[in-house]
Amino acid sequence: MPHSATPARTWGPFSSRSRARAVLLDRDRRAGKYLEWKVRLFAVAAVVGLGGIYVESRWVTGVAIVILTGALLLRWLPAGAGETEED
Repeated sequence: MPHSATPARTWGPFSSRSRARAVLLDRDRRAGKYLEWKVRLFAVAAVVGLGGIYVESRWVTGVAIVILTGALLLRWLPAGAGETEED
């Protein structure tokens, strides 16, 4: 049986893996409204979490998880009046 003239591409700019990365790396997408708060909450949660691990306190580590969950929930807050949501 003859082979096809164009073999299936498993790498390069038109592969399915590259298209998936292109969706994640959209340079035209603006930063979300709450990006600064997400970064701040992550930093606080990291410090609290590491402190909880250092002193071996389960409740302090749990507080860090709650802070991280709060930062995650910021994604679904509605945009203010006259603003559009970036998704």
